[in-house]
Amino acid sequence: MAQRESCDAQRQPGYQAVYSVAVPLGYVNLEDQIGLVFRYAAQPRVTRERTAQDRAQIKDQMTFVHWLGYCNLEITDRNVRQADDNTCYLLDYRGVRAIRRSSPWPGASDSSELTARCNAGGVQQDLHLWYQLQDTFFKDLPADDACPAAMDEKQQITAAAAGNTVPMDDLCGQLLSC
Repeated sequence: MAQRESCDAQRQPGYQAVYSVAVPLGYVNLEDQIGLVFRYAAQPRVTRERTAQDRAQIKDQMTFVHWLGYCNLEITDRNVRQADDNTCYLLDYRGVRAIRRSSPWPGASDSSELTARCNAGGVQQDLHLWYQLQDTFFKDLPADDACPAAMDEKQQITAAAAGNTVPMDDLCGQLLSC
């Protein structure tokens, strides 16, 4: 949220998609339990083929999260949703944590071994999951020389280390105050 108004953040290709699904719209109080309400990414009325544009959108969202100084660590086929308007969203940001910070809960069963054991994660774990996604969700797409994220890895790590980070406590506090 701290980078939401930043011109640098708004220039990032994944900015709009991440903020549209990861930032709560509000909260509900039901039976003394508070729950956050998020924007719903409506699925297409008619199933559509997965496209290179879908793949590029998911990569942009992953890269934007890295630019912010965080890792998603849940980049799996069950967390990718094609939407009605020819967009594709990376969902489920509950496992997001600052790069190289340990998680208080285990990662998904299809997460990398380090992530699943709650060890500090980094861009490498997200990239591992990204490559797995090419063999699952995007398996019917032809290989794309521009698709491999490895050439961006150094750039993503450098951006994360360059001070584009927001302390996790600040981020959580801002999300819960919405």
